Amino acid sequence: MPETPDKSVCQPIADPTYTGDWLVQHSKHIGSSDAAAICGMSNRRQPYDIWSEKTGRTDGEEQNDYMRRGKAFEPVIADEYALTVDDRLTYPCPMYESLRWPFLASTPDAMVTQAKRGVEIKLATGHRR
Repeated sequence: MPETPDKSVCQPIADPTYTGDWLVQHSKHIGSSDAAAICGMSNRRQPYDIWSEKTGRTDGEEQNDYMRRGKAFEPVIADEYALTVDDRLTYPCPMYESLRWPFLASTPDAMVTQAKRGVEIKLATGHRR
């Protein structure tokens, strides 16, 4: 696994495979994608949805076309971003667990190698739902 961004803040806990151990760890932690729903600020999910996923009552959010396209374009966008910051990116990244709040975790889309900072990659489209 790549080096931890700051060993005093977080530690890597799962490879970025989005299967097996990653899914187990994801089910045990509140992730960055869960935060908006927990705060009632998501247009896709509610706090109840997160509770039902984390307690094993539902399987979680199904991947839609927007999510699938975003994942497909992540490597291209990451490569382009690396050129703009003139640095290498670590891609894909492991899941990191907070040492201070071990129920929190995040899987950055990429890491700027020298600066050791996370990169969140989004694919913008002109379509509205």
